[in-house]
Amino acid sequence: MPPSAAFEEHPKCELTDNRRRIVGPSSGGWSAATTVRLGGGDATVAFELVKKGRNACFGVLRPGADRDGWLGDQQGGVGLHTFGDFWVDGSEKRSDLPSISEGSRVVLEWRGGAQTLAWVVDGKRVLEHQGDFAGYHIAVGGSDYYDNTTIQLAKASSLSLPPLPPPPQAPPPKKTIPQEELVVSATEYISVMMVDSRGEACAFCFTCSGCKHEWSGMGSKRPQTLTCPRCHLTARTR
Repeated sequence: MPPSAAFEEHPKCELTDNRRRIVGPSSGGWSAATTVRLGGGDATVAFELVKKGRNACFGVLRPGADRDGWLGDQQGGVGLHTFGDFWVDGSEKRSDLPSISEGSRVVLEWRGGAQTLAWVVDGKRVLEHQGDFAGYHIAVGGSDYYDNTTIQLAKASSLSLPPLPPPPQAPPPKKTIPQEELVVSATEYISVMMVDSRGEACAFCFTCSGCKHEWSGMGSKRPQTLTCPRCHLTARTR
């Protein structure tokens, strides 16, 4: 986590511990950004959920987005909620994720090169989401009706993240073997039948012993080796 990470001021919330702890209001929704802005590099911020309230949220918020609703309920907001639901730009995308309890550690990880957000809850990666979030701020939020949601920025020294899985690798391109390097099969063959010898060149009918493909050709003499145009078997003729 960047050493300067802190919560930005919010009219509904109380900030303490040098703006490293935020306490939400006793009623109404809210979203509050941190000073960590996403860009082309990587960023990681860890939070401790001190008091959940009715519903706490963790995600990102675009500058200028509405801060009077829970995180993800507004355009420009993305939030994973303690109920186990996931919201993006006012639309619920998931409702089957694990719930988050008081005392949990929630880590948000941004990989700028892959444009991927990851949520790690108590050491377990529970969600990844891709999007162009350059310029957004890592943020938290809540929807309080019972108690004041309280979230603390965790110390970087206590942070231990499992790495993101490597991106899938494209299969290596198939090597094209030059015709002259093909190995002639010792057990398979291509049969040759002369069907016409009246002209200057003879007409032949060829049959591959491997795939049974038949084709015809012309030549002044019977070929010694051939390559099947269908299965590409190279073999001696019979």
